[in-house]
Amino acid sequence: MDGRHKTPPNVLDLAGKRFGKLVAIERAGKTKKDNALWLCQCDCGNTTIANATSLRVGDIISCGCSKKERIDHARQVLTDDMTIDGVVV
Repeated sequence: MDGRHKTPPNVLDLAGKRFGKLVAIERAGKTKKDNALWLCQCDCGNTTIANATSLRVGDIISCGCSKKERIDHARQVLTDDMTIDGVVV
């Protein structure tokens, strides 16, 4: 044995797979609990490191840019659809 750890054969290869706005590029290590981490490219151009399990179950779908879009949309709906002369109804 040479002391290096081999990747177990049951590890899922997520390279090239899309998860929301993210595309997995390559393995980027693992968490303290041995969950795989992946470097992902977001449609907005940013990259992020994401837990493989969170990607697969849909907990992470962007680099964080989607949160801002959802907040902006909610603010716009509140302003446009739920106010009369600037008063929330």
